[in-house]
Amino acid sequence: MLTKIERLISRSLLTIFLSVVVFYLVFETLDSIDQNVGTLRPFESLFSVGSNFFLGICISFLFYYLVVVVPENRRREAIKSNLSFQYKRIKEDILYQVIFASQQGGRNDLTADTETLEKLSTVQGFRDAFVGGREADEGFYAFRNHMSADVPEFREIIFGFKMLAEQIDFVMHNYPIADPEIFRVLNNLKHAFRHIEFSGPGYDEEKAVSKLIWEIFGGSNWVDGPRDYDLIERMITDV
Repeated sequence: MLTKIERLISRSLLTIFLSVVVFYLVFETLDSIDQNVGTLRPFESLFSVGSNFFLGICISFLFYYLVVVVPENRRREAIKSNLSFQYKRIKEDILYQVIFASQQGGRNDLTADTETLEKLSTVQGFRDAFVGGREADEGFYAFRNHMSADVPEFREIIFGFKMLAEQIDFVMHNYPIADPEIFRVLNNLKHAFRHIEFSGPGYDEEKAVSKLIWEIFGGSNWVDGPRDYDLIERMITDV
């Protein structure tokens, strides 16, 4: 994907290229008329030099496009596609751990099957599964209560956040992000993941992990209100 500035430059280059082609065809036509008719003989050298000059520009432009532009676009698309794939995989791993932790916390209405995972992968589905509940083994409370201790689910989720931080950091250093808002959000997420990466089990640490999970998967937004989309998926689409 190209940034707005790059798209503008691409359009400008295309315009220049087409103009060069037109000039080349004009000079070739005039040169042909001169050779056949001879009425333009005083400009014979000009036509020859002009056609060769514009032909050289056309070849250079085509060479630049094939050697520089095409590989660069493929590289960027590969980086973006990889981020999307890695996020989907890491998200599934984290959701599995959320299900397992909720089961350990007392919930018996969640199963780690494909249907449940697909439902939890959507913001609305995640909310429906974890909103509400007043008892310790209900709603999101079951997950949070189990995560207060040093349990495997906690460590696996922390590892998932670490992997996400690495993926985002790689993209930010290797993919041109023109939109400052997208850059800011990705940078904030990276720092949030990095901060949690060094957290150990405990009540305060569990609060930070649970808040981040609810913000990403449940669409929570304490400033602008609830979102109906996955924040990271939206950033990957818009980057």
